[in-house]
Amino acid sequence: MLRLRTVALLCGLASLVVVFAIACGDGEGTDSSTETSPPPAAAQQPPPPAPTATPGKRMQWDVAPPMRIDPEKSYTATFNMERGGTFEIKLFADKAPKTVNNFVFLAREGYYDGSTFHRVIPGFMAQGGDPTGTGTGGPGYQFDNEFHPDLRHFGPGMLAMANAGVNNGRGTNGGQFYVTYSEQHRLDGLNLDGTAKPCSQPGVSCHAVFGEVISGIDVVNGIRERDPSTATYKGDVIESIVITEE
Repeated sequence: MLRLRTVALLCGLASLVVVFAIACGDGEGTDSSTETSPPPAAAQQPPPPAPTATPGKRMQWDVAPPMRIDPEKSYTATFNMERGGTFEIKLFADKAPKTVNNFVFLAREGYYDGSTFHRVIPGFMAQGGDPTGTGTGGPGYQFDNEFHPDLRHFGPGMLAMANAGVNNGRGTNGGQFYVTYSEQHRLDGLNLDGTAKPCSQPGVSCHAVFGEVISGIDVVNGIRERDPSTATYKGDVIESIVITEE
């Protein structure tokens, strides 16, 4: 993986777009998305971190959110698109609790409301979750990768975290995510035999899968193609993401 500024330049090259499209994510300069906060005891949970931005401006936090979800419950995320249509994603809280907790926190805070799918490559993936719409924005913190052998890029509709690789031994996940249009095992966090990939090596892509589209795949397929380095139009807007807990 390359650092954000370098990746931003490489993402504009058509010959490298597939290799670097996911890596051009969650950066915000120093956005290090490392989901490392252990779940505190239920009775002693600290309050969630408060955003530093004022209402109407892009929200930022100093640290990743504490564990607020219950991994034994079921969570779904309903994406309401501004152009019309919705799609629903099952979140794998039992297998990727820290990653799902982060996504649920940001969605409930309204962080994703009005953001866009800023990078969309047909046959590959649709990437969103950056309120700046540039591919370099994040929530102000980073958290580590969270891989599970049962969660892989099996085919269309897999939800995973975009990141900028591993920096000084730590993951760079934050708020950006993508939905696949096809099988992409080269982006898995683990090898197919379950062994660890050398995620800190340049050019090695490691992304945590944490959900799967269960309805509305036609809406996902209809998201407009967009290259943020050359586009003259705004990406398709996510009006809201509604989290359901059961």
